[in-house]
Amino acid sequence: MKNFLFVIFLLVSVNIYPQKEVKYIYSGRDSTLTISGKGWIQSSDVNKYSKKCVRVIIKEGIEGIQFGSFLGFRFMKEIQLPNTLQYIGKVAFSNCSSLKSVKIPPKVKELTESFIGCDSLRQISFSDSIYLDLSTLDKCGSLEKLSFNYLIGLSNCYFVGCKQMEYIEVKDSTGGYYSSDGVLYCRKLYCPNRVLYPPAKKDKCYVFSDTIKEITILQNPYIEEIHVSDDIRKINLLPCENLKLIKSNSKIYYDGRGDNLKMDSLVIQKYRESGHPMPYVRERQLHIK
Repeated sequence: MKNFLFVIFLLVSVNIYPQKEVKYIYSGRDSTLTISGKGWIQSSDVNKYSKKCVRVIIKEGIEGIQFGSFLGFRFMKEIQLPNTLQYIGKVAFSNCSSLKSVKIPPKVKELTESFIGCDSLRQISFSDSIYLDLSTLDKCGSLEKLSFNYLIGLSNCYFVGCKQMEYIEVKDSTGGYYSSDGVLYCRKLYCPNRVLYPPAKKDKCYVFSDTIKEITILQNPYIEEIHVSDDIRKINLLPCENLKLIKSNSKIYYDGRGDNLKMDSLVIQKYRESGHPMPYVRERQLHIK
């Protein structure tokens, strides 16, 4: 019975992370790890290079990168990904604090928590359409601009800690997302008329259109005043230290706790740095008119 279960375990393991022939060659002369062959990169095979690898070259034929494979490769400055790559696992490149740029191959359609904490990352490019999920680019403090060819979806991804990001662009605006003046808009049925305002956009005052129902502004130190319509229903805030005025034709009142500013059914929700709601936290009262 034990042997039978062991065989099943092996079959399931092989099915989840297909193993063919993957070769790992490390050159100490230029601190480069070259990965070739066919199949998936396993975290257990590359972890031993985490403290000495500066450059990673992944050759054509590699199809997937397992969960956390390059997590914490803090000396890695460069990585080359092949066009055969179809999957990048969760936190695969998180906390690669020296990584400066990366190009996502066209067959990779989704990223989940993949690049959290890549503080030196200045450029990430997407060859085709992409779906970002769960804090994929949080704490990428050097990323100034984010450009998508076509954005399939954005779920719980607010770019928290992206202190330099001042512009978000969607080139193909025929889908559920589009951009205007560096601000990201959503028109999808399940989240219509939502706005994600860049953390480093330098406008002191911004007027949102009357069609907007929900606004997210996270950690922006420049914004001092926003104008919203009477139809606004929710404003998500993660401490915007200089925000003084939220202006509307209707009365907005402050309830004294900092987590419930209401205008009819409007809720203004403060957020922690983790991106999760922050209830019952007392903060400096905003002057709301």
